[in-house]
Amino acid sequence: MAKTDLPRVRQYLQRFYAIATKYEIPPAILAAIASRESRCGNVPPLTKAGYGDGGNGFGIMQVDRNYHKQAGLGGDPASEAHIDQAAKIYSDFRQNIISRFPKWSESNFLKGAAVAYNAGPDTVQTIRNMDKGSTGNDYGSDVIARAQFYADRMQSLGDCLKLDSGEDIELFSSNLLPKTNRDIEKILLTIEEPIKIVDCDDEILSAICAGLQKVNLLEPKQVLDSDGQRLRRAWAKFKKRHFQKYPSTIGRGSAQLLVKEIRARSTGLESTSLVSGNNYTLTPIVEERNGALSASSVASRTGESVLRSITLVLDDSVGRGGRNLPHDIIKVKQRLKELGFSWFRPSNKTYDPSLENPICLFQSIINGSTKLGGDGRIDVEGKTHQWLRAANAPKWIEMPIEGQGFINYERIDKSDDHDFGTSWLSETIVAAGLHYEQNHRRGNPSIAPIPINDVSLIHGGNTPDHYGHECGNACDIYLPRKGGGYSLPNWKNDQYDRDAARAILNALRAQPLVRKDRIFFNDSVLIKESLCTSELSHHHHIHFEIGVPDPTF
Repeated sequence: MAKTDLPRVRQYLQRFYAIATKYEIPPAILAAIASRESRCGNVPPLTKAGYGDGGNGFGIMQVDRNYHKQAGLGGDPASEAHIDQAAKIYSDFRQNIISRFPKWSESNFLKGAAVAYNAGPDTVQTIRNMDKGSTGNDYGSDVIARAQFYADRMQSLGDCLKLDSGEDIELFSSNLLPKTNRDIEKILLTIEEPIKIVDCDDEILSAICAGLQKVNLLEPKQVLDSDGQRLRRAWAKFKKRHFQKYPSTIGRGSAQLLVKEIRARSTGLESTSLVSGNNYTLTPIVEERNGALSASSVASRTGESVLRSITLVLDDSVGRGGRNLPHDIIKVKQRLKELGFSWFRPSNKTYDPSLENPICLFQSIINGSTKLGGDGRIDVEGKTHQWLRAANAPKWIEMPIEGQGFINYERIDKSDDHDFGTSWLSETIVAAGLHYEQNHRRGNPSIAPIPINDVSLIHGGNTPDHYGHECGNACDIYLPRKGGGYSLPNWKNDQYDRDAARAILNALRAQPLVRKDRIFFNDSVLIKESLCTSELSHHHHIHFEIGVPDPTF
């Protein structure tokens, strides 16, 4: 049936593509729904006015007048207004499915949204019986099967979407996407002269996309939109991370930076630890006490490594008002880069004010402040100098996207950049998630995971929409919903899962770095249980902060 409908689908590919891009959904899905609903306008035959289903459904996507104020009436049954309305309905259902079943795969989000489009979101309850109650009890499976057929035939429009028979939706079809790090590096290292991303050929473009996936700036399951906006945004973010100019171009230097970051991640180092010749060794350490994991235990379990203390000999002060000897500046910059505080100008020997912000942020962290402060100066054998040498010095990293017992919705939300913070906070989140999983969710995956939200911006500092999220040691958590979802207007909502919230607070309080006096949430029941403290504007989320461990050498 999909093959029979292909000539009609081709008439509207441009519309499917443009509108799907707007709503960030696969264009093949829209084509598949049109095929299933009306055979893309042919069977069953639509009236001249574009109606089907006894006059209830309109257009090739058959939007039902009983549930929606139909758009595009009186005109083309395949008008942009009609397809746009149908795409929005589908997109809204997809978000509903994601919020209710956040641990499902992207394929199931897409299938569940198709079922909801046909029979309503309440029909979607389980993966196994997702189609039960839909037309023919096969609507979702049928739409996905047709989408698989159409996806491969949209390449001529630059749609690079590949819906295969498995669970993944890949950015490039398998014959274009480099398979290994070596393949990616081989292509990237052929770049000699700067070239705009939009002018790259398919081979280079695929290597950039695969590389950005490797460093977690482009989701493996995202669809590349028609003009490459997501790719360009991800590349601009990568260049900003490395203090690079010209965000729309790739040259030899930025290609080498991407290769280095891929190598660093593949060896278990943080993405920002790109300086060669590090003068420390890596030693995994494991400790666990009563369900509360130490930083070293979390590092071992998550494949990270604990750094030994280093030798950092300075002859004089570095930073604002310091003597700033060239060889001292080189050492400080190298150490800050190793720890992820790398957004200063790259010249090694000369001091300039761009070094002050990373130093101030590092100082604010080791002082336990949630507001950016510090004097921007490293004095010999002073507190900042000692912490820079410490084995457990804080690293500035992108927060983990998911793990046992938690999922980071802030990382998933590409419209916001409160994705960064300290390694101390990352380790605390991972450990709290494990505690929550073991003590509350084990055997009952329908309970919401800990839904992580805002931490700090890419370089810390002022966050106009959040007071006290400037130093990567404060984190917000969405309220858990009954049935596994998240995010509510307030804790008095009848969908609020207090048992899950209680378990989340207990998991946080079990972590040694969490400040028990800085857990804010306005649920009066949990306040009476001494699990949290009331604070203005904290009725729709939990806020917690961490303290500072003792330095180890």
